[in-house]
Formats: sequence, structure tokens, C-alpha cells
Amino acid sequence: MKNLFLYALATILILSLSFANGSYGPATMTVEKKWLLICPTNPTCTAEFEGILITNGSNQRVVSIETEPRMDIASDDNGEIHVTYKGRLRNGSILLSANATIVVDYRSNISEDPPLVHENITPTVLTEWNEEIARKAAELADERSTLGTIRNETVWVHKNIEYDISYFEREVDAKTVFVERRGVCTAYAHLLISMLNSLGIRTRYVNGYVMTKEWQPHAWVEGYIPGYGWLPIDPTFGEVGVLESSHIIVSYGSDQTSDYDRFVADDKSLNMNSISPRITVISTENDPKGLSINMSFENRTYTVITEIKNERPYYEYGRYQFITPDGYGEEISELVLIEPNGEVKLQHRLNSSMFSPGYIYTLPVEASINGAKDRKTFLVAEENDSSQNENCAPLFLLSAVFLVAIIRFAVE
Repeated sequence: MKNLFLYALATILILSLSFANGSYGPATMTVEKKWLLICPTNPTCTAEFEGILITNGSNQRVVSIETEPRMDIASDDNGEIHVTYKGRLRNGSILLSANATIVVDYRSNISEDPPLVHENITPTVLTEWNEEIARKAAELADERSTLGTIRNETVWVHKNIEYDISYFEREVDAKTVFVERRGVCTAYAHLLISMLNSLGIRTRYVNGYVMTKEWQPHAWVEGYIPGYGWLPIDPTFGEVGVLESSHIIVSYGSDQTSDYDRFVADDKSLNMNSISPRITVISTENDPKGLSINMSFENRTYTVITEIKNERPYYEYGRYQFITPDGYGEEISELVLIEPNGEVKLQHRLNSSMFSPGYIYTLPVEASINGAKDRKTFLVAEENDSSQNENCAPLFLLSAVFLVAIIRFAVE
């Protein structure tokens, strides 16, 4: 009798090369996965192995695949690529290896924003919603805009769930996440799926990898847009549509329990070890996907004005960030949705209490959205009280020349 074994995908990665932080253009990488089959009691036992390697799709193109020894390669309807091996082991073990070269480049070409379509969706145990989740989702929804609704739900999950590494490898359902308000990427994904499904928006759970300080397993979501297709959504990072290019898709499922390697053996002693995958970055490019950003400064009101333009005829999501030196202004990170060929203006009031009369300050500021950045240094002048004697004017000029406040500002 043959025995069926299921193994969850490896959860630890080997960092091979650093990834350019904040890259939103094409990234070429290789993903190498290995599986060791061992049969200690029968050196020549027969095994049938099926492993999940990578996914090929609109945001991630598979260029080539190499295997050792030779394995069959097949793709399913979702673009998931599986490798299979059938044969006898030699000397009680065999090492299987598969290496995929991929190009990752997230872009969305959405020309229409349809109203919500409430489909009937059957949840899993991990994504089931209750009255509280459904009420919160409905509160955030915009019946006229599927894109706006997805933005609102994603922002709420991103801002209200605290990342807690102690939840790593735990299976936490959406209802628990909603109450505890903490977890890792799988928890963020389960809750967002639950909220979107309660509104009738179809979703699928994404298993993959991402680069933070190092490569690590990651989970995010895709939501279905009528007339368009699947839209990437990462509630952990607060990104929609155009994700940072280190998001590598391995497979799809309904929730955290979906992703397994499989093998069948004619000997009960056969077991499998998944060796930590190795990811190598070959090249990265920057592509702001038609977005441009420009800052100006209004000295009278201490206000930085950011203008974002979308030069493409498509809806564009962007992860907007605004950074000033500590204490001089609020650091901003928010998800923006821009209409086709549209523009958005954002205003940021600086902390006027940091500026003393009679001085001129040089203040470095940075604003970015996806791959577009603007870095400027503004001159901030705090005017003297108008009731002061005119004799103070020379002192002010002297201060402007010799007492310039230089703020050192490091931008990552």
C-alpha cells in the first residue's frame, strides 16, 4: 500500500544577495528549491514526488526552469508550476533540485472602477466572518467604487493590526485577529480576506516570499475586480496594485493551510526534508509606472505641498510616504488611489514651534510614491514680531548669514 505525505513549504530562506529597498520596477531573480527524500529501511524504495516551485502570471513571468535530476514540469489554471518525480531511490536517498529564473514587475492597467458586486462566498474556517467583522467592512465600503472599497479595507487592516512575530507559524482565524488586533502576515491576510468576502468581493490567498531585512516567507491577498481580473493587495505593507518588486509568488490558495508539497511512497519509512530555498537577485530597475511627484513650500503657513500626477490612462494605487527630520513634522505613510490622468495634492503642516524668530533654517524633506521620489531642502524663515524696533533688522540679517540652522537628515 502506498502512503501519502503532505509537507508545508519551507519557512526559512537563505539570503543570497541584498534587494534594492523600495524597488517598483522589473526585478530579475532566481529561485532555487531542493527536496531530500530519504528511505532508511529500504535503499531502493519507489517514490512519487510533487513539489510546488513558482507561479507564472501577469505580474511574475517565469523565464526558465532547470531541474536535477530530470523532473516533469506542469502548470495549472492559476499558473502554478509544479515539478514531479517518480523513480527508485539509490542508496536510500535522492536530492531533487529545481531552479526558476523569474522577472517580477507589478503593474495595474485598470481603466474602470465598477460598483460593488455582492457575490455569495463560502469562507474557510480561517477566513469566516462574524457580525462585527461584517459591520466594520460595511462601514468602510463605498458601494459606488470597488477600487475605493479595497483601498479602505486594506488601510484599516494595515493600520489597526500590530505586527507580532510571536504569532509566526500559528494558524489564527480572522475572528481572533479582529479581536486581538495582532499577528504576522498570515493574520493580516486572513482578516482582509474575511472583510472583503463579507462584502461579496472574491479573493485568493497568496503564498510567497518577500525581502525586508532578509528574505522571508510572506502571505498577501488578491482581490477580483469585475472586468479586470485579480488585483494584488498586501495589507501588511499597505500596498495595492503595484507591490514592491521583491514579492515573489509561489502559489495560491484559500488561506494559510493551502500550500503543501506532496509525495507518495511504497514504504512507510520514507520521509522528506525541504531544504531552505535560495533566492538570488540578478538585477533591479526602477519604474514609477507613470507617477510623478513634486513638493513646494509655503513659508507663511509652514506648509509643504505635495503634488502627485498620474500620467497614465489607468487607475493607480500608490504607497505615499512623507519624511521630515524628527520633531519638525509628522511622518506620513498612506495608500493613495489616483484616477486615470488625475492628480492629488497633499498638504503637510510643519511644527512651527521648532523655528525661532530671527533665524533661517534649512530643512531637508522627502516625499515618495512607489518608484517616484522628490527630495528638497526648503529655507524656513521665522519672521520677527512686527512690534519690534526697526533696529532689529540688522540683527536679523546677521542671524541669516551666521546663524543658519543646519539639520542633518539621512534618507534611507
